[in-house]
Amino acid sequence: MRAQASLEFLLIGSAVAAMCLFVVTFYSHSILTQDDALSSLANGTAAGQYYAPLSGFLNLLGAPGTQQPNAMQQAYAVQISNRSEYMKYGLGSPSYLVNMTQFSHCVYLGFFGHPFNISGQCGTNDAWYYFSGYGCQAQDGAFCIVPHNSSYYVLETNGSRGYAYGFTLELSTPYGQMLARLSSNSSNATVFLAGSPVGSAEVVGVSSAQAAASAAVLASNTTQSLANWTAYAGYIQARNVLYPLLKFYNGTSAGQGTQASIEQAVAYFNSTEYALVRGGTQQTGCAVHGREYACAASSPFMYVINITLGPSFSGANETLYYLGSEVSVRG
Repeated sequence: MRAQASLEFLLIGSAVAAMCLFVVTFYSHSILTQDDALSSLANGTAAGQYYAPLSGFLNLLGAPGTQQPNAMQQAYAVQISNRSEYMKYGLGSPSYLVNMTQFSHCVYLGFFGHPFNISGQCGTNDAWYYFSGYGCQAQDGAFCIVPHNSSYYVLETNGSRGYAYGFTLELSTPYGQMLARLSSNSSNATVFLAGSPVGSAEVVGVSSAQAAASAAVLASNTTQSLANWTAYAGYIQARNVLYPLLKFYNGTSAGQGTQASIEQAVAYFNSTEYALVRGGTQQTGCAVHGREYACAASSPFMYVINITLGPSFSGANETLYYLGSEVSVRG
């Protein structure tokens, strides 16, 4: 009886061992089969197929056939180089410089002994005149001051300003360096990658922290230069003193002291006009072009730039900053 039980136990144990061996063999085969399937799937999504829309630029990413990281997970970087930036200021209407001629004589009298009017005394209505002692026997002297426009005129900045610029936009991407050349002549430009167009860039805003400049341009029919600001201010100040004085005494009588003061004011005004014409200069970095005055910017311009990449770069969504400029990259 005990021998029979041992035999039955051995038979049952053999059966269980055989069953375990079958299960392990089947499971191992299943695992190997799944592993082959995953390998096949991975091979089917190699880099060349995953980045199929960018196949023309894979040489910029690494060796052909190697799996590349998802480009959209990598940050872009921007730089603005090769800058040429000028502030442009509009110029107002020309204001001709004036010099004065002054002369005097005994008052000219008419048939009935009345003094002639200003044109009779000075030969023109465009003048100022007054009467003062002159040593004539029966009447005072007539003193005439006649203005003459010189061949020089001044153009002042009128408060308006603009921006003249040109620069290279460099965009570092996982695919390589993209480049675009933008200027104030054309705010739109093509973005290139390895010499091929891949999108467009547009300047939608430009500003400067530089304060607006006040300047005066001294010009004639043949020359243009930046007026010496000190000389110009002296000319304006002398004119603002002389003109009201001449207007106040125009056609009236003046004492000897006043007459001497008027003569001195006229002579000083003429000297300031002479100093202004002789003091013309050309500031370094500035130039006059027609009715515009332009100077090299003292600080970098700040731009707002939109970059739109082609369908091959769908999913790009970056906002970048560089020295105060903002660059939006969209795909």
